[in-house]
Amino acid sequence: MDIQSFTAAMQPFMGRVLREIGPRPPCSEAERKLGAVLEEDWRGFCDQVDLHSFHCHPRAFLGWIPWMVAVYLAVLASYWLLPPLAFILACGATLVLFLQGIRFRELLDRFFPMAQGHNVVGVLRPRGEIARRIVLMAHQDSAYEFTLWQRFGNLSVPMMVLVGVAFVWMTLGSLAAAIAWSLGGVDHVAFTVIGVVGLCLYPVVGLFVFITAWTPVPGAMDNLSGIAVISALGRAAARGADDGLRLLGSTEIVLLATSSEEAGLRGSRRFVQRHRARLERTPTYVINLDGIGDPAHMAFITRELWQGVRHDDALISLGMDCAQQQGLEVKRIQLPVGGTDAASFAQAKIPSTTLICQDSTRLVPNYHTRLDTLENMDPRALEQSFQLVLAMMQRLDTGALELASEPAEASWGTQDPPAPERPPLDTPLETP
Repeated sequence: MDIQSFTAAMQPFMGRVLREIGPRPPCSEAERKLGAVLEEDWRGFCDQVDLHSFHCHPRAFLGWIPWMVAVYLAVLASYWLLPPLAFILACGATLVLFLQGIRFRELLDRFFPMAQGHNVVGVLRPRGEIARRIVLMAHQDSAYEFTLWQRFGNLSVPMMVLVGVAFVWMTLGSLAAAIAWSLGGVDHVAFTVIGVVGLCLYPVVGLFVFITAWTPVPGAMDNLSGIAVISALGRAAARGADDGLRLLGSTEIVLLATSSEEAGLRGSRRFVQRHRARLERTPTYVINLDGIGDPAHMAFITRELWQGVRHDDALISLGMDCAQQQGLEVKRIQLPVGGTDAASFAQAKIPSTTLICQDSTRLVPNYHTRLDTLENMDPRALEQSFQLVLAMMQRLDTGALELASEPAEASWGTQDPPAPERPPLDTPLETP
């Protein structure tokens, strides 16, 4: 297969989208325009193209954070006046911080405007009967700029940690003060120290009022790059075999361009909720592509700590083996902060992983900032990701994971084994 004939169009496609459409916030008109471009393009080589529409509250993903700053001020005030109230407020805020901010639950979403998103789904059927399915996934939307990340860079990481520490500190401190207050002993110097420390942490907490100015970023690396790669892979699967035949013999390919990943994985979660039974009926493997910008940091994500998920080790091992065969250096990494669309599938126990080409050990300058442009990414990341995932698709089509999951001797068989010999009916039973 002439790989170059499929990869050559990726950068021009990205450049055209960035010029003609630009930033694509979750559930925005710009995101829908990209979806329309993909829908038209994929109809040229897919057997079926559908739009999966859903509703969510995209502004809720970041919009609740300034509320927590106000609650923190209320905790500080009530700590000195009514410690039990301070504990209730701090405990509630810490719970929201964990569930809404880290686990991406939708606790407060109903308080924000509702909008409609569209996942674009393209299906390529194999040459023969469908034995398995591969979902190639990337998200269409770009993030709202994280103003603090743009201004403070890697210093933002300890700042985020301090915000969590501040709320936990005031929760525990308020609990202790509430108990002492009920017993009439809140005048101890220790409670003054707790309150002063909480007050000293406020400047960091207060900065998060400015978490975003609601200005969307171009989103070249994150994640127009992933969209470009899965589109090229789909075209290769449709047209890449000899004599115009489909590349894969028994594997259905689903191209999934999700909406609202930057709004807390809402698009992929809605897709899994609606189609989970169908995904479970046929062996399904999900390869998500995100942040394809730097080939020096190509890696498979094994765990997403914030989402509490572990990705499929067999699928990742197959990818590592393909990378070695292709002469590519690929690592296994854990994602410490945030989440990817693959987590939505992993939570449903569907084998998945995310391929990333981005330094996840720090906040790179073009991550969720205005610098996420085509000029700030390496095109080799696109080509190498295409090469690696294509090799994985071909290996999966041979049944590599199904074969590896069963020992050679574990046969289901087609007939019952012969019955054991029984003594004649007139033969007396032996007695001890």
